[in-house]
Amino acid sequence: MVETSLTPLEMTGPLHDPAPNFETLKIIVVGTPKTGNTWLTHLLGELYEMPQVRLDADFRGMDWAGLGARWVAQQHYQPEPELIALARERGIIFVTPIRHPADVFVSLRHYTDNRQERDDEPAAVQAERPDAMLKDGRGIYGPATRHYLQHGFYLSVHLSIYWLRGGWSHGVRYEDLWLHPLDTLMTLAGRFLPQPRHKTQRALSACEISIMKQVKDPAGTLVRHGGLNGWRDELPHELQRVLATHAPYPAQMAALGYSMDLDDPVNARITEPTKAGNPFLGGMFANGVAVAPILLHIYFDKIKDDPDRWSDGTEIGEGSFYDWLHSPAAADPSAGRDAPIITEFAHYLYSMREDLPHVFPDPFGADRRGLGDWFLHSARREFQFDGVFVLPVIESWARG
Repeated sequence: MVETSLTPLEMTGPLHDPAPNFETLKIIVVGTPKTGNTWLTHLLGELYEMPQVRLDADFRGMDWAGLGARWVAQQHYQPEPELIALARERGIIFVTPIRHPADVFVSLRHYTDNRQERDDEPAAVQAERPDAMLKDGRGIYGPATRHYLQHGFYLSVHLSIYWLRGGWSHGVRYEDLWLHPLDTLMTLAGRFLPQPRHKTQRALSACEISIMKQVKDPAGTLVRHGGLNGWRDELPHELQRVLATHAPYPAQMAALGYSMDLDDPVNARITEPTKAGNPFLGGMFANGVAVAPILLHIYFDKIKDDPDRWSDGTEIGEGSFYDWLHSPAAADPSAGRDAPIITEFAHYLYSMREDLPHVFPDPFGADRRGLGDWFLHSARREFQFDGVFVLPVIESWARG
C-alpha cells in the first residue's frame, strides 16, 4: 500500500535553555549521508566563523573538552540517549538536512563508486551496505543495486527521520537551501542563534558550489554537481518504482514531504542554484584569479556600512576590491615604503586573528618582518588564497 496521508515532520527542532552563545556555540550536523551534510557544515562554519573539527564515529571515545569552546562538525550518529544527554550537558546543537531520497540514492551511488575505503563487514551485513552495489560495476544500476535499494538504503533514510521525529535536531531541507538560500539559512539560524543578513549572504557566497569544488574538494569526492531531482534522468524507472511502492519508502517519503510523482512541479529538474547576491559569480576575479572564501569574508565585512563601495567585486582596476587587497595598509605609517610591505589583505588577517597581535605586537615596526613571513607562508596555507596576493610582499623585498 502506498502511504500518502502522513503529515510531514516538523523541522523546528528543540528549544534551548539556556540560549546558545556565540562564543561557545557547538554544532553537529547529523542524519542521512549525501543530503548536503558537507555543504551545510561549511555554511554553518562560515556563518558563525567557527572551525570545523573531526569527530570519531563512536562518540564515547571523543575528547569533547579538547575540541575547544566553539566548533562545527558532521557525523552520522544515531540519536542515542547517552549522546543526547552529553549534548545537553555541553551545549551542543544538532542540525539535520533532508533531501529527496531518490537524489540521495543517486548521490550515494556516485560516492560509493569513487571513494577509496571499502566496507569490511561480514557478507550478510555488507548486503545491506552501499558497497554491495559495486557488484554491478561502476555506474551500473543492476541487480545488486536494486537489492541494496530494497533491503538496505531505507536504513540510511531512516536516520534523518529518527532525529527529526524525536525532536532532537533542527531540520533544514536541501531543496530550500538551493531555491531560497538566504531566507532558508536565516530561518535555520534564527531557531538557535540569529545572524544578520550580510553575514548570511557572505556565508552563502563563500559556499557556492563552484567555490566549494575549487577550494574544499578539488578531487570531487564530496561535492559533485548539486541540483534538484537529478534522479528523474539518472535513476532507471524500475528503481523509481521501488522508491514509489516498496515498503517502507512510501511512508518515509510522506514523512519527509517528498514524492516520486513525475508530474508534480516540485519534482522538476533544476541544475542552477538561486544566487544569494554573490558578487563573485563563477568564483573568480575578472583576470581569472580564484576567490577564496576568506576574500568573501573580507568583502562583505568591508561593504556592510557602504554597500556601494565595490558594486562589482570582480573588477581589478584602480579603486577595486582587488586593488585594495594589494595596497599598502592605510594603518601603516610608512605607507608601503618599508620592506616587507604589509598589505590591506595581510593587515585584515592580522586584525581578525586574536592570537597574532600577541605574537606580532608591533606589526609596522619591530615585527614587520615576522608578520610578512607569516603572510607569505602560514596565512597562504591556512586560508588557501591565490599566490598573486603575496606578490606585493615579494616585490617589496626585491625593491628594498
